[in-house]
Amino acid sequence: MVEKIFAMGDDALANLFDISLAPIPFIDDLTSTIVRVQNFTIPATGAGTYEVHHKTQKITKPSGKIEAPNEFNFDIRVDRNWLVYKGLILWKNAVANSYTGVIGPDNLLSNNRVNITAWAVTPENLPIPSFGNWNFKGCFPMTVGDVGFDYSSGDPIIVNVTFGFLAMDDNII
Repeated sequence: MVEKIFAMGDDALANLFDISLAPIPFIDDLTSTIVRVQNFTIPATGAGTYEVHHKTQKITKPSGKIEAPNEFNFDIRVDRNWLVYKGLILWKNAVANSYTGVIGPDNLLSNNRVNITAWAVTPENLPIPSFGNWNFKGCFPMTVGDVGFDYSSGDPIIVNVTFGFLAMDDNII
C-alpha cells in the first residue's frame, strides 16, 4: 500500500486536475505540456441582469452581456515543474515584461495566446469519464506569483498562476 501511494507522487491524493497547455511557438520548454495543478479554480459563468418595472411589479431579465470574469488561476509546484515555471515566466514576459516595460502585441498573429484544457483525474492519473473538459480559448498569463524559499521548511514550493482568456467552453461537461 505504501509503495502505491509513493508511486502516485507527492501531491496525487490532494490534487485531481491536470491541464494541457497548447504549444507556444517561441518557448521550447512548453511544447504540449500536461501539468498536474493544485487548487484549480473554474470561473463562474452567467449573464448580467436588468430590471423591468411595470406598475407594482418588478421583473428581472437576463441582459445580453456576459459578466463573468475572464480569468482562472491554479497553483503549480515549482520544485517539480521547473521547466513549466520557467516557460510561464518567459511567456508572461512576452505578454508584459515587468523589467523592460515592453508590452507584447495582442492580436491573432502574435502567438501570445493559446488554448488550455483542464480535466479531472483519478489518483491513478486517469481521466474521470463522468467529467468533461473545461476548454479555455485564447489564454495568456496575467501573473505568475511569487516564489517563497524557506530553508527551515520541507514544504513544496508552490506558485499561483493567473490566466486571462477570451472564452470558456463548458458545453461538454
